[in-house]
Amino acid sequence: LLRPITDMRVAFSNRKFLLVTCAGLAFGIAAGVYATLSLYIGTYFWELSTDQLAGMVIPTFIATLLGFGVLARIGQRVDKPRMLLAACVLLALNVFISLGARLLGFLPPNGVTLIYLWVLGTTGVGVFALVTLHVVTASLTADLLDEQELATGRRQEGVFFAAGAFLLKATTGLGAMLAGVVIDLVGLSPGLEPGSVAAEVLQQLGWFTIVLTGGMALVGGAFYLKVRMTREDLAQIRQRLQERVSNE
Repeated sequence: LLRPITDMRVAFSNRKFLLVTCAGLAFGIAAGVYATLSLYIGTYFWELSTDQLAGMVIPTFIATLLGFGVLARIGQRVDKPRMLLAACVLLALNVFISLGARLLGFLPPNGVTLIYLWVLGTTGVGVFALVTLHVVTASLTADLLDEQELATGRRQEGVFFAAGAFLLKATTGLGAMLAGVVIDLVGLSPGLEPGSVAAEVLQQLGWFTIVLTGGMALVGGAFYLKVRMTREDLAQIRQRLQERVSNE
């Protein structure tokens, strides 16, 4: 009965896995807030129509395909922790630039074509950052499994990926809960029509979204910054594992 606890203790004794897990906690909250508030932002902050909101699937689809298409090539030149750090910074900058440009008065009024194109573009960038975080984190976890096996002689795929999946789901839910708290705090009542929400409510909604999403993304990036796993390190680890198998 104590085996799962022992396995978890051994897994989290790996400092890099602990750092990646902490980064995943922050990233999960950021993703939960971003996903939950995006509909409210689109409906009330940008005042998009139903058809325009449905069009958001286009940048989402393109960004997802682009992510799966280019991440492998980028990974051949850039270490995975640095890719994850860059994705966290990109997510934080994107949400600040997207909403901050409106909050600071740099964009024209809602309803013009430029606004819709702006939302399409920033949505695509945000989705690309989220796809990068999901995909590269899973790949980095697999690399940490090799390091763990070399250090302990134990292959703990179930523990590593189960822990990561559970924490990501839990923190994404926490992010959605925080988004609900934000909606209550700013006074965004159910049933309001786009264009009828007070300007101060929209400003608070925008700033809360920037602070929570961008702030938690940067916290995740700070943890990824401490992870040291280069491609050369990984090649040496795999070579030593292969030598161990050959000698057995």
